[in-house]
Amino acid sequence: MPLSETLKREQVSFEPSSVADPHGRVFRWSGRLYRAINHEAAPIYRRLLDDPRCSRLFDVGLIDTGVADFDLEGYGLVLCHRELPRVTYGFEWCAPMLLDAAKLTIDLAIELDKLGFELLDAHPWNVLFEGTAPRFIDFGSIKPAEPNTPWIAQGEFVKTFINPLFLLVRGFGGEARHHMVQTRKWGVTGRDLAQALGVKARLTRFWLGLTMLPRENEPRSKALVKLKDYLNQIELPAPATEWSDYYNEYASLDAPDTWTAKQRVADDVLRRVKPKTVLDLAANAGWFSRLAERHGCQVVATDNDETCLAELYRNAKADGLDILPVVQDFTRPSPAHGAKSEFPDAYTRLRSDLVLALAITHHLVFKAGMDFDQIAETLAGFTGQELLVEFVPKEDRHVAEWYTDQYAWYTLDNFKAALSKHFDGVSVTASNVVPRVLLSCRVRCVGEQSKAA
Repeated sequence: MPLSETLKREQVSFEPSSVADPHGRVFRWSGRLYRAINHEAAPIYRRLLDDPRCSRLFDVGLIDTGVADFDLEGYGLVLCHRELPRVTYGFEWCAPMLLDAAKLTIDLAIELDKLGFELLDAHPWNVLFEGTAPRFIDFGSIKPAEPNTPWIAQGEFVKTFINPLFLLVRGFGGEARHHMVQTRKWGVTGRDLAQALGVKARLTRFWLGLTMLPRENEPRSKALVKLKDYLNQIELPAPATEWSDYYNEYASLDAPDTWTAKQRVADDVLRRVKPKTVLDLAANAGWFSRLAERHGCQVVATDNDETCLAELYRNAKADGLDILPVVQDFTRPSPAHGAKSEFPDAYTRLRSDLVLALAITHHLVFKAGMDFDQIAETLAGFTGQELLVEFVPKEDRHVAEWYTDQYAWYTLDNFKAALSKHFDGVSVTASNVVPRVLLSCRVRCVGEQSKAA
């Protein structure tokens, strides 16, 4: 089919994060996501897409891709990608998510090897999750491969998938996430492993049981099979935590007549707001995330308890739910990163129509040291339309154990005043445990916010 038009470069918006792509640039035009391929690589990608076996790549998890019906000045080919609704990064995933992303990358590399291609890049930043399904998004990292040569991305794969997984499995999540966000391309080195685990660097490979991994000079096909076997043998523990049984007493979603007052209020808010996207903060095992998903919402569930999120991920994956778990500390949302902050912060990526913040405010005050203004500002940063937040007063038996006179400011009126700086129509209803209450808050438009300030 002939191309309908040729666009000028100034007509499109190039994505800053794609500047390192050797084969082209990702750009947006007319509300959609495209990839411009340079003249040298264009015949290669046409050949790949024309191969009927290419459909297997999409079955494995390569992002849906086709040839656009227009051209772009200075490039030989334009590809159209299906855009995913949410962007999360590897350091925000629980261990089973990182493992599934690693398996996807290896499975895709194996299928490409059969077609005479390989992955130039093999790190978590090339994977996004669509709910619980990982998708490989960097079509531009696919390149022709020479037979019987080593896999060019093997070292990168080990440093950004294998080694971080090793730390996560053994309870060193903080160390793994630190290295993943601080050194995006190089991940966790053998020296990093040795320092985290207190062993000598020269003994790391043997002591950690990594001797079954392929050597750097092994042929690609053989190395990929070894890496897949290694991933399939990883066992992910689920250690009990303070919050791992928190929602076990909650009624079934299929028995609304047994729901608590809080559950009924959340259901009413979902019916009234009809949000497309929902952010469930401190989601724990995800009862309210599941409720929102039943209302047809795209749900992001955050928590800093990795055991709870891992359980939520496994259950949502088994049930085919559109719930995306994200390891996130409310007091330290993921900042923008990259040389020019080309990777957006958590507020930009996770902002949702409706935000649920249930049973966390008292923890943020008494355990994390936040005040009401900080909490309200953070909640407003994530909220697109409406917020449902729970307030636990000092009379609550849990808060009573923590309360002292230095928290005299910890009152419902003061919390409402802080929320009113960002939200309108703050209404209060009873929660499931007296004297806890729920506050429904509508986001104030920009003009009204400036007046309130």
